[in-house]
Amino acid sequence: MTDAVRGRWDQAFDGVVAAFAQTVTGAAGGAALTVRVGGHTAVSVHGGWADADLRWEADTPTVVFSCTKGIASVVVAMLLDRGLISSLDEPLARYWPEFAHAGKGSVSIGDALAHRAGVPGPDRDLTLAEVLDGHTLAENIAAMTPLWEPGTAHTYHPLTHGVLTEQLVLRTDGRSLGRFIAEEIAGPRGLDLWLGAGAETAVRRARPILGEPATTDFVPSPGVAERVEHFLTFGGAFPPRLTGRDVGFDDPAVLAAGLGGAGALATADGLAGFWAAVVDPSEPLVSAGALRALTALRGDEEPRFASIPAPYHRWGAGVALSSERQPLTSSAAFGHAGAGGQVAFADPSRHLGVAYVTNLMIDTARGDAVVRELSRVL
Repeated sequence: MTDAVRGRWDQAFDGVVAAFAQTVTGAAGGAALTVRVGGHTAVSVHGGWADADLRWEADTPTVVFSCTKGIASVVVAMLLDRGLISSLDEPLARYWPEFAHAGKGSVSIGDALAHRAGVPGPDRDLTLAEVLDGHTLAENIAAMTPLWEPGTAHTYHPLTHGVLTEQLVLRTDGRSLGRFIAEEIAGPRGLDLWLGAGAETAVRRARPILGEPATTDFVPSPGVAERVEHFLTFGGAFPPRLTGRDVGFDDPAVLAAGLGGAGALATADGLAGFWAAVVDPSEPLVSAGALRALTALRGDEEPRFASIPAPYHRWGAGVALSSERQPLTSSAAFGHAGAGGQVAFADPSRHLGVAYVTNLMIDTARGDAVVRELSRVL
């Protein structure tokens, strides 16, 4: 095995580690991979660089971007188990009354999580200070007129998805989403996973490297690319790639804010441990009933604002299901990828939790190659 890979793994997973090695050998940046099967850590490896002259270590945390949405959606399923919400099919406005404005009163919690609420971005440009002040963004989303009739279509809500889950948790449980994760998941399970990272954690983070993503011949309809960029950047609050040295999701102030759409930090061990805990056969984070509600198919059609070619993702209530777009280890698997190449998911058919994390911002092709090899080995 190449010297670029450090860590430990079961011999049966040599092929998986070899596939991982291809993602860090001769490349800038670094990455880590953890595979947990049936409560056992089968793979925990890392390689490359967290920063200039700073090697990636087993305890290196990194921003996991939209993998945060999968975590937040599991929290909503935990609310369901605790009776704090009655169903994923009841209106979000039952708990967040202000959200009912402008025809959004019937938007179900499940449809909101499945990117079907019609509020993929604010209706005006926001500054970063407004995004981080704790109220302006939520007030804007609550008051805005949806961009389509909610429930009839979907388009990915890159950052406002976090607003929806943050408000639901705050208005039912009374704690912030980040505090809930710390007190109910990360702390009890001993996971290196943070939403709202303090300075002592943030200072250890892997620093982003903006690589060149793969190109396609796909050309969006006129105006779509501009709209999608606004959904992602809020008109300038964030850079187009979401991050950069000390900006966007590499800004300690942004990480401390605990934005539920993309702001979590985790190690590969922590993130894989989270997904393994979701499907833990002895003490799962969510019940079988809540898991069925979370993973029921809610959309797989072309997005209203299509910025990528077919095939499209298959969505549960805030979790991505295995699909032709991103095949996982079985048809039962679900989770959430993240910007730059993060891949994280659970497979209840195998009691499996997987996380591939990286600071080299390209695309999911590297993690997908590792998952293909993992599927072959399994």
